[in-house]
Amino acid sequence: MLKKINKLVFLMVLMLVCCQAPDIPKQYRLGVSQIESSPYGSWIDITLHYSDTIKDLQRIKGELIAIHSDTIFILSIFGNLTGVVFSQVKSAELLKYKNMAGTLAWITLGFYLPSILGLMVTGIPGFLILGVPGLIIGVIFTIIEAASSKNMLLYPTKNELTDFKIYARFPQGIPPIVDRDDLYFVKGDVPQ
Repeated sequence: MLKKINKLVFLMVLMLVCCQAPDIPKQYRLGVSQIESSPYGSWIDITLHYSDTIKDLQRIKGELIAIHSDTIFILSIFGNLTGVVFSQVKSAELLKYKNMAGTLAWITLGFYLPSILGLMVTGIPGFLILGVPGLIIGVIFTIIEAASSKNMLLYPTKNELTDFKIYARFPQGIPPIVDRDDLYFVKGDVPQ
């Protein structure tokens, strides 16, 4: 029984490590409640079809600025506004809000911690058994959340590119009064 519990704890630690989103800047990993109040666009990662005209550029990552009738505008990680015609887009992923799997894993581990401390203080393995139901439920919920893509828009498998529009900084298009050279990322670390 103790070996099974050790495996579950190991699985929880592994899930905590795997539930990170390192390639998306922290400022763009918003919670569900923060999305509506954010004046910025969501983070998008676009893979382009290969062509002779854009040999060096196969992926574009950055903030979704606007979507016009046939063009997506992205403030790329290089800090410049890039327009991509729909026909050049092979696939696209847009992060609506951050996945809660990491938070659920920490909560589960926090609820199991008293059982571990009980074992350490008393030496009675029964304390570990008391926390197993909560640990199992937490692991299941964490796995379900980690496997879910409800926090993402995926083109072409689940969504059309026009579905991404409401997550842009300018959902109705870039206003004529906006100087396209003065657009900047959310304050914080510069994306890499």
